[in-house]
Formats: sequence, structure tokens, C-alpha cells
Amino acid sequence: DLIVADVKNLMPGRSTVIHWHGLRQINAKFMDGVPMVTQCPITESQIFRYTFRAEEPGLDFYHSHDGLQKVDGIVGSFVIRQPRSEDPNTDEYDFDLPSHVIVIQDWYHLMADAMFPGLRFRDTEQMAASYLIQGKGRYTLSDGTLLANTPIAEFNVERGNRYVFRIVAGTCFECQYIFTIENHDFVIIGADAQSTKPYRVNSLTMSPGERYSVVVNCNKNVGAYWMQVRTVGLCNHMRAQQVAIMRYSGATGNPASATPTFDVSRVNNPGLTMSPVNSLCTAQTRRSDGPCIHDLRSARNAPSRVRNAQPDMRLVWGFGFYFFTDEELYNSGQYHRFLQSPFDPVGSTVNGVVNMFPPSPILSQFSDVPKNIICPAQGFRADTWNRQHRECVNVMKVPANSVVEIVAIDIANHDPAGISHAIHLHGYDMYVLEMGVMNGNVPFNQSYVQLMNYLNSNNRRSIPVDVVTKDTFPLTSGGYVVVRIVTDNPGYWFFHCHFAYHLDSGMSGILQVGEQNTFPSPPAGFPKCGDFLPIP
Repeated sequence: DLIVADVKNLMPGRSTVIHWHGLRQINAKFMDGVPMVTQCPITESQIFRYTFRAEEPGLDFYHSHDGLQKVDGIVGSFVIRQPRSEDPNTDEYDFDLPSHVIVIQDWYHLMADAMFPGLRFRDTEQMAASYLIQGKGRYTLSDGTLLANTPIAEFNVERGNRYVFRIVAGTCFECQYIFTIENHDFVIIGADAQSTKPYRVNSLTMSPGERYSVVVNCNKNVGAYWMQVRTVGLCNHMRAQQVAIMRYSGATGNPASATPTFDVSRVNNPGLTMSPVNSLCTAQTRRSDGPCIHDLRSARNAPSRVRNAQPDMRLVWGFGFYFFTDEELYNSGQYHRFLQSPFDPVGSTVNGVVNMFPPSPILSQFSDVPKNIICPAQGFRADTWNRQHRECVNVMKVPANSVVEIVAIDIANHDPAGISHAIHLHGYDMYVLEMGVMNGNVPFNQSYVQLMNYLNSNNRRSIPVDVVTKDTFPLTSGGYVVVRIVTDNPGYWFFHCHFAYHLDSGMSGILQVGEQNTFPSPPAGFPKCGDFLPIP
């Protein structure tokens, strides 16, 4: 299908853009929806027409990529369907209904801008107070007290059928959540936009930007069953949770079980969960807690060159924080932005750089981007990351038509209750090869060298022919994820942490695939923007 979406900005004094999360936009690079990367922001009263082909089936979604608007609710599902005869998992289910696409959002009492950069000495965290399922929910206090008996989402099924449920993590705060359905397991048949071989789990642990398609076998007694989302890991002290109902045909009223609270019970026991938060991703944790992403298998085989012992090129993304001193923080002109963490003000970084956006879109107006604001092409040595404050347009260049290995690293010591960044790359599906934890017994500059030596060795784990792909993945606290891409989609592609406040405080970069002179020209009449600096 040809998709034509006219986005009109009716917000006074604000710009916006819409990103189509999960779509590779191979033939529509200018439609990816990233301000100052692929297009100018859509200003008040303007209309921007997004036009692209629905080229690959799968579970995607759309959201604002301007500021913190996604936190405040500009998000929705986007499913590209295919004939059942072409679905590799068609024998696994009976019905795949639009009414069973579930969008989960996190919720807070304030508008998103009120928490950026945040207060210095109280309410210093950007964490969910509750959740919304299909935009609905009831707010409960941390002790379980219900404050409002507002409507909750319901999903209808018939006993004896197997249904596909498609779950979109439209969340934004630095919290993962666990999704459960009372007394029902999940058979995963899709991870992000791609089909997988079936894998049974009891629950899903999801990070912002992730999507899973699962089959639920409705073979229990006729009745109503609780569905629940509850925060896990770093945000446990918030005790945020939300419920919905899966109702069998013929059932009336509320489920027979008591409404689940944040505490684990028979109703919401996670059992073996997909992608346990901050997992060590070993064979033991797979048996005790549940599988990590690299344990899944794709429904289709990877190109043979993806499975070569070594890639054509390796790139490292080190995600971390630069901690400002008070002298820096209160000295104007030293930085462009900061984020108040529970400890100190920080700049969120990739490879020690707070990413800044250029004054003009780098894809459509490359000649208008001042070259002195782009980071050095060689980057910075890993042993200098976050030792001093650096900010520039963080462009990393790779050749086209190559196999590029990307090593995402969390620059921190492993903490089971620590931050697990959600990493998203535009324009690509990434083959997820390995996931693990850095050596926390030595300083980062030593553990980094150890990891690089391992990746360059002949002792690496073999790459399965059906290695799974994802466009968004969780990065374990103090851990690493090794992925590969085939750079068959030239252009400028944004990558970033999907926690909105980390993104807005600099934890992002731009992957340049191929040479600038090979990129297509923008569509006729494509909007332009930039600095205005006339000489007096």
C-alpha cells in the first residue's frame, strides 16, 4: 500500500514531527521523521505530508520525535499486514484482529516539560507513576488504594480459539515493565517488526520502543481474566501498575480473582519472562528467569555474510553520562542542556559526547550544516569518554553494502536494579548476536579492551543461521549487546536511547551509511530551514 499521512500542527508555539518506528524507509529516507536529521520541524499551522510504501509486514508504531511530546501521548500503533498464506506462523493462531493491538504508555501527574531538566533536590527522577493500556486506566497509590474507578481496557475472545495479541511499548520513562495475562501463557511469533520461530514464555518484559506479537491460547474456563502491566527493576519503588481485562464470550462482570496489585501473586506471576530486566543472559538465567533476545530465532535465515567470523567493520556505541560540576553547571555558555538525575546533573552521552542537532537537516541540507559543529571523524578514545564535557553533532560514518558490527556498551558497573537503556536504530533491523555483562572487576578502560580482544578472537560463539533481528533492544546495566547490520540502506539514520529524557539530554547519534554524494535529492518543494546570519 501507499501510505499518505498529512500531519497538521495545531499546537500553539510548538513544532513537531512524526517518526514511523520500525519502518526502514528504504525508498523514503526523507519520511523517517527526525527533526534536523531528515526534515525540518513542522511548525505551528503547517502541514507536512508523509508519503511512503508499506514494504514489509510487521508490528510498527508512530510517535512524535520532537522534544518530549511522546511522553504526553503523541503515539499510536501501525501494523502492516500480509496474507495469511505468506505468514510463516499462520498455523500457530486462529485470529489476528485489529482490536487485539495493545498500546501501553506510562503516565505521570505532570506534563513532560515540567520534569526537564528536573528539580535539583526533590522529585529528581523521571519515572512512571502509573500506566495506560489503550489510553485507559485507574490510578492506585503505592499501597494499592484505588483513587478513581475510571474505565479500563477490555479485550474480547472466544473459548477454544488462539488469538494474536500485538503489544507496543509506547512508554518513555526509564522503566521496563512486565506484561501478564492471568492463567495464560504467550507464544512469541514476532519481535519488533519481524516474525520469529515460536517461543513460549509466561510473560513479557518490555523496554520503550519494543514490540512483541504473541499467541494466546484461550482454552481456559469461560470467564474474565486480569491483564496487568507493572514496573520492574530500577522503578520498583514507584510500584506503578495498571490492569485491563481479557473477557471470554459469555462472561460478565469482573474477574473472579482479586484485582492484582503491584505485589506478585498467582494472578500476575511472571514465571519465565521474555528479556528479564538486567539479565546476565547466560544458560542458567535462561532456565531460571527467561530468555534474552539473542535466544529467539528468526522465521527466516540471515544472509550468509552476516554469519562470517568477523565483520567488514566494527563500531562501538558507549552509552553513559557526564557528571557536571557545580562550576560548570552555573557557568553559562559551558553546555547546551543537562538532565537532573537522582544524584547530580548529567549530560547523556554516546562515546562521551552529548549529541547536538545541526541548525539544518543533515540529509536534505548537508551544505548548510556548519562543518565545525560535527564531531571529529575519528571520534574520541574510549579511555577519555565522560572525562570532560564534549558536545557536537555525533556523526559516525560506515561504508555502504558492508557488514557492520555494532557493539553497544553501558558504561557502568552491573547493577541488577540499575538503568537498562533501550537502544533504537532507525532505518535498519539489527541481527542480535550476543548479549552479556562487562567485567566489573576491573576499570572500564580495561574491560573495554577485554571485550574488544574477545570479539577479535576465534573464541566467539557461533552465529545461528536464523539469528533474530530487532530494531530496539534493552542494554543490560553494565552490559553489552553485539549486533550486525547489512548497510543496504544508505543515508543518515538516527540512533538513540529510547528513554525520552536521555534522548533529549544528548544520548543519541547519527549513523551515516555511504557517501553524501550518493544520497538522493529531497522531493521537489521539500521544506528548508536553518540559520539566518546576514552580514551587516
